[in-house]
Amino acid sequence: MNEQTSPRRLPLNLTSYDLLKALAVIIMLSDHVGYYLFLDEPWFRAIGRIGFPVWFFLVGYARGRDFSLSLFVGAAILVAANVVCGLSIFPLNALVTIILIRLLLDPVMAFATRGLLPMLLTVIVVTGLIVPSFSVSEYGTLGFLLAMFGYVVRHRPVLAGLHEDAEGVARGFSLYCLILFLLVQQFFFMFEQVPLTFMMCGTSAIIWALLNFRPLEYPRLTQALPMPLVYATRLMGSRTMEIYVLHLLLLKVAGVFTDPERFGWFDWLWYSPTGA
Repeated sequence: MNEQTSPRRLPLNLTSYDLLKALAVIIMLSDHVGYYLFLDEPWFRAIGRIGFPVWFFLVGYARGRDFSLSLFVGAAILVAANVVCGLSIFPLNALVTIILIRLLLDPVMAFATRGLLPMLLTVIVVTGLIVPSFSVSEYGTLGFLLAMFGYVVRHRPVLAGLHEDAEGVARGFSLYCLILFLLVQQFFFMFEQVPLTFMMCGTSAIIWALLNFRPLEYPRLTQALPMPLVYATRLMGSRTMEIYVLHLLLLKVAGVFTDPERFGWFDWLWYSPTGA
């Protein structure tokens, strides 16, 4: 899930990838703890909504589209875990969504960046598929739209062929993603005013940070922080997929013991309209 470093050598210093992913991991943990253990507490989910644009943005921002075996194995493990713990097969987990994005993003963007009209047509189609695609895999084409956002930020020079104000196109794309994301989240979660306001402010800050994201190293910050914190941050930045799979496995098993009405050994379904 990383593209900022060679697999043979990691930077000695903390990077912007490490910091962004570490923040997203912490937020993700809140979201999933809320879903599996505290479903009636909306704050866990309101906090968790803030972080998930990061993952799909980074898929689109990456230079390459890695199809490592571990990605497929992780996706398969989580499908099997749903069967064991009495959850649904569909929508498929977010790793499947990432696989589909990596497969389709480059050809789709090759068409979309031919001109302003192809870009608008692509955005309209992707937007129109959001709700129906939620039944196929987690986050559906909303995740694809956020990956397009990452692609647009990474390939800003390409936007000059769409419009003379390339920066304005990137900012407009980020604003569209933000508004659509907030509308979709509120449609599904129906947050009350305070958690909704918190989610709106937090997500706005994340989208702004993503719009201005650059690969950077922070030697002074690395030296200033305690080594255990540096190690933990780098671990979250370089092992995000492993953390994703492992913590979900633990939470699914915990759900069987803490909420037997929702979970049950091998009491699985083909489809759940609520997803995860």
